Amino acid sequence: MVEHQWNPKELQVLAALGLSITPHRDPAHGWGYTWQNRDWVGPFTSPAAAVHAAFTEALLALKSRSPAPFTQQAGELWRWDGQEDGWFRVGGPGTEDDEEASVLADAHAFYEALDTLRGIETSEIYIPGPHEQWEQALRVAYRASSDIEARLTSWQDELEAHHEREGRAENDL
Repeated sequence: MVEHQWNPKELQVLAALGLSITPHRDPAHGWGYTWQNRDWVGPFTSPAAAVHAAFTEALLALKSRSPAPFTQQAGELWRWDGQEDGWFRVGGPGTEDDEEASVLADAHAFYEALDTLRGIETSEIYIPGPHEQWEQALRVAYRASSDIEARLTSWQDELEAHHEREGRAENDL
């Protein structure tokens, strides 16, 4: 099958829809795409490869978000507070700090990212589409892992402080 050669007018139509297909500032690095207000993704060998990868990403995003009653981002945790308050994003603006919910959100993000990484075959890691999914999952997993590790260190310090309190209480007897 012959690859479609995208002309400037077609690329302008895509841009009007929020998808920009552009060459890298260093022409040796090929082409890439940017969905409105997102980072440039690439490089790809041609504009057609960049368009294919962009729509693959969009379809994967629709597929993964369709069962949710609201837009989700990796690592978000939503809680239902009944009919009065409805759904709210834990840790979002205007919500109080909820340590338990924050830990659960990090654990959920970490698990989901690992699940995504497990689902991508080694042979697919550098194929446009799966590659972007792989990179995003790695970023989410490392960020969540770091947050979990910091929380565990803090809890370990707190546990040791409680153990010291027990020793002081025993000495005071």
